[in-house]
This record gives sequence, C-alpha cells and structure tokens, in this order.
Amino acid sequence: MTIDFRGLYTPSTNSYWLDGAPWQQPNNEPLPKSADVVVVGAGMSGLSTAYWLKHYNPKLKVVVTEARGISSGATGRNGGICLPGLNDSFQETIDQFGYEPAKRLLDFDYLTVNEMKSFVQHHCDTDKGFFDPEMTFLKEGGLILWSTPQQRDDGIKDADAFIAAGLAHDVTKLDREAVKAITGSDAFYGGLQIKTTAVLWAAKFVFSLARQVQDWCHIATFCPVEEVTEIGDNIKVQTSRGAIQCSKVVYATNAWTSSILPEFKKHVIPVRNQVLQFRSPEHVKWDYCLSSNDGYEYMSQRPNGDIVIGGMRNLVDGQEVDQPDDSTLDDKIGKALREFLPKHFPQFKESDIKVDHEWSGIMGFNMYDRLPFVGPLKNIPKRNEGEYACFGFTGHGMPRTFMAGKAVAGMVTDQALPDWFPTECLPDHPRRRQLWNKSRL
Repeated sequence: MTIDFRGLYTPSTNSYWLDGAPWQQPNNEPLPKSADVVVVGAGMSGLSTAYWLKHYNPKLKVVVTEARGISSGATGRNGGICLPGLNDSFQETIDQFGYEPAKRLLDFDYLTVNEMKSFVQHHCDTDKGFFDPEMTFLKEGGLILWSTPQQRDDGIKDADAFIAAGLAHDVTKLDREAVKAITGSDAFYGGLQIKTTAVLWAAKFVFSLARQVQDWCHIATFCPVEEVTEIGDNIKVQTSRGAIQCSKVVYATNAWTSSILPEFKKHVIPVRNQVLQFRSPEHVKWDYCLSSNDGYEYMSQRPNGDIVIGGMRNLVDGQEVDQPDDSTLDDKIGKALREFLPKHFPQFKESDIKVDHEWSGIMGFNMYDRLPFVGPLKNIPKRNEGEYACFGFTGHGMPRTFMAGKAVAGMVTDQALPDWFPTECLPDHPRRRQLWNKSRL
C-alpha cells in the first residue's frame, strides 16, 4: 500500500492562528498498544469526536493520533468565520436533495453554532489566552455579497427560499444601497445578511476541546497513521511510532483522507486556500464579516481590530484543486488579496495593507454532493466493521464539525441516531450508493 503524505511533513506557512500555539511539538509519551477507539486527526472534527466520546462513555480507552500538531490543518488555517447557511445556496440544496433534507441541513448548521456558543460559555477562558476562542457574534452578522448581476438574481431566489423556510428573523435581503450603508462600498449588487454569525479563533476552540480530554485520552502529536488493517475482530492502526490495536477507528482526516483510505481518492479532494492578516487602520471598525463572489473572497475583523482576508483561488489555473501542500504560497493570489480591500472599500488605502502573516490551508472537498461523510464505513467497498468517517467538510466545517463529532461519537457508542442529524451525510446513504457503484472500487 503506497501512502501519499504530500504536505504532511513539510514546514507549513505561518498561520496567524497558530503563532506560538501549544501542542505543536511531538508528544514523546509511550504510545498505547491498545485502545477501544482510535481517532485519526486532532483538528475540530477529531477532538470534537473525542470530547463527545467522553460524554457518552467516560470508561472508554481512546487514543487520538495527529500527523502534526493539534489543529495544524484546516482548523488552524481558516478565515475565522462561523456562519451557518450551507456552502451551496439553499435553493440549490433544495433542488438537489428536496426541501426537508435541505431544511435539516440548514437547521444542523444553526444547531452547531448554538452548541459551540454553549461550549465556549461553559468550558473556555475569557482571558484572550490559548483557551479563549473569542467567539464574538457580530451586530451586522455575515454579509453574502453579490459581485455580478447573475449572482444577484440567484441570491434573491436564495433569500426567498430562506425566508419561506422560516428564517425571516435571521436572513435579510439587501439592495445595493443597503450594502453601501453598512459597508461603505458601492461595488456590489446587493447581498444577503445572516444575523447569526460569529468570528471565532477556531484553533483555540480545539485547544479547549483538547484541555477537556487530555487527562482522559492519549493525544499523540506528530504521529501519522500509515496503514489501517483488519486483524480478526480487531483493527490494527499502524503509526510512525508503533501499532495500536483497537475495536473502532474514526477517520477525522478531511483533506488527507485518501492517504489512509485510497477508496476516497476521487471523492475527497485536497483544495488549497490562501489567507493573510494585517492590522486594520484605527478608523475601520466593522461589526460584520463578508463573503463575496460566490465565496471566492471572504473577510473578517477580529475583536482586536486585525483583518483576516482569504480566497482568490479562482484566479489561478486549476483553482488550487488537488493541492495538498500548505508550505507554499501563490504570488498571484497574494497580490489579489492585498488589492481587494483598497479596490472595493473606500476606507482602505494600499498603504494600509501591511501584512503580518500569510498562510495557506488545505480543505477537504467532497466533489460529489459537497456534504461531509459522517458515520460508519462498513457498507463501503473495502472498508470494515468498526470504521467511521468524519471528513469532507468542503470548506464549510466551522458550522458543522462540532456536532458532526457528536453524531459520530454517538454512532461509535451505539446511541440512537438523533433527529437533528442530517442522514444525507451518512457514507452509505441511498443517494450515495451510486457514488460507490460508479467508482468501481
């Protein structure tokens, strides 16, 4: 079996979110030789899974393995935005799945954001240290801005679908003048305002999860999994530091899933995004975040005034698809990121953009239906009883991973499937069976 670890061991670009962060060095404690459950991956999905496993059955023996440091993947390299509302338009999601499944997916996003808020209130610090995610809900919410007349026309239909689904209290259509009144920019054709939106230091949320479980489970950093095989009734997880025998394994591997599960090579694709941070001019105080041009441009302002802006992968050949290396930056993308705010917002001058950090991060895209894979893999060709998925979040992990971790932890511990879980995310959902038939595995 050939393992593809592109990007996993190379020095990564300098993420703002990981500057001076804990758990970025190898854990040299002896690796347990056995466990009830091994969770592969220590980002948001992996440590959420571990947290909820402890909730459901504190007697379990759990090992979490991570190829690099905790939250060193997409969770520690994002744009800092937690915005429910699906990663495709609501109307497109209705057209693809039907109204009830689309509404359940939307409700799942909102549930996750609310549960994250509760976790922060009960388990996180408020001192701006490494266990304070600074989850801040924005007065003006999240703005989905339309960059073309076609985006405006599609966006109006989407807004109408949101409102018809009972979200008139949270979703507002904005015309061009309304956008200008909020942002000062007349560069957009209008937009959609989603009021339940927060900025979040996601890596610190994950560090807080790790703090909750570190005395209960073994967290092995810089311990990549090389192979997973079935041995009788057990599963052998071979790592760079030895083997672990377990009865169940959860793959919280997102962009790097196919390095362990080659069956998913065509179904979960690494996609690189680029982000930068700079200190905002004193006069700029934005109480909103924004996403424009169908999500290819996004920006937020931190509580301390720092601006984080990312995207622009649509400007380069291939759109950074199948690019798993977060150790490099693209100059064309970096130039476009620096130019975006001065071009679109009169509050900014070119001289204001003095970049402190610039980094890339790798998302795991499900190119089939853009939903994550969450649940047992036993009915997937070449996979076995006791293997579970929690990956493929397609750039929309913040409002999904925490409760996806709860869902998969419930499945691992034989809980009844909750009503709030969107079953379309199950790897063997009937709609996905043709995916596996087509793949000819």
